[in-house]
Amino acid sequence: MADLRDYIKWRGDLTFEQSPFNEVDNLIFSYIAYMNFSGIVPENTRDDPDGDTGNGTGDDTGNAAGNDAEKAPGRITIREASERFWELHTEQEVLDNPTMTRPLPFVFRDLAASRRFGNLYLSDYRNEIDEDSRKQFAAIRIHLGENRYYLAFRGTDETMVGWQEDFNMVCIPEVPSEKRAVEYLLEAMQRRERPGEEKPEFYIGGHSKGGHLAVYAAVHCYERFRDRIIQVFNNDGPGVSAAIAAGEAYQKMLPRLVSYVPEQSFFGLMLIHEETTYTVKSSRSGLMQHDCLSWEVLGTEFVRVHGVSAQSRKTNDGLKKWLEGLTPEERQKITELIFGSFSLAGIRNIGDFAALTPKKLYDMVCNLKGMDAEQKALVNRAFRLLIHALKGKEK
Repeated sequence: MADLRDYIKWRGDLTFEQSPFNEVDNLIFSYIAYMNFSGIVPENTRDDPDGDTGNGTGDDTGNAAGNDAEKAPGRITIREASERFWELHTEQEVLDNPTMTRPLPFVFRDLAASRRFGNLYLSDYRNEIDEDSRKQFAAIRIHLGENRYYLAFRGTDETMVGWQEDFNMVCIPEVPSEKRAVEYLLEAMQRRERPGEEKPEFYIGGHSKGGHLAVYAAVHCYERFRDRIIQVFNNDGPGVSAAIAAGEAYQKMLPRLVSYVPEQSFFGLMLIHEETTYTVKSSRSGLMQHDCLSWEVLGTEFVRVHGVSAQSRKTNDGLKKWLEGLTPEERQKITELIFGSFSLAGIRNIGDFAALTPKKLYDMVCNLKGMDAEQKALVNRAFRLLIHALKGKEK
């Protein structure tokens, strides 16, 4: 069955005027957000009239229409971004990357070679890692033409900071990346607040945590801007807290929210989802279905199935029950203990796990063994609750 790469090959010659934006394009843009654009895509777009936005109508030589320094300040086409990326990185360097997004630069190169995507502009790249505040945030703006944009939020990357922030989402009311996502959206919407000008419209989305950030930002943006949001895409990302779901802003935004999850979803079932949700067929199994390159495509749509698997629902129900048995303070303490042991062992990213030495493993175990009586009791209780919850038993 076809996947994103096949879609790019089969429909890459059709511009967005010939074949309008669709749900598969959404996933491609969410996937782009994982690219390392440091030193490639500008962080800021000058406050300009925008002119031609690179909507895939450039000439066949690969030159985006109007793409010169004066007409397109602070922007770069996907084609140019791919060329610069491969000037900075070798194929072997990319192949040595142990993360799930290893194929992305090659997929991005295919996008760059296509008529549909190659001339689209990229701008407003952000990539912010702060270990002290436990923040991992990245986003990028894709210019679709006709005063429309797709704001793509990155999901969890390979850093331990990113993974800890994910765990913190169930412990504290607002994690740093959620706050930053709202700021990023407002920056994009406020930039062109000029009397008499056509107001820009936005698609917002992301994969994994990026999908959650898209929903969170849309719900928390200023009310006067909400009518500019066309649709919000959550691609296998967590939902929202009960407090947010009960709020008026979330309920008003619901008609524009849509989620896609694979059959054996894990991340996409977390927290509360009240929006329309579609289940997508994947060519992989288990947690590997989270990889969006495994999602099957037919034409301009995903191949859909009837609901997630019974095992996914059972696991998710068990985790929810486990969390309900712990206070927010207990959840945060457990998270700090686990990730504190990683930090002391010198583990900063997923790659460090691949290179885990006996000494680092020993340091991690020693750190956990060094917990005081109260910490040990908390961890033991948490794991006991987890086992019972996953087995569907009472405490």
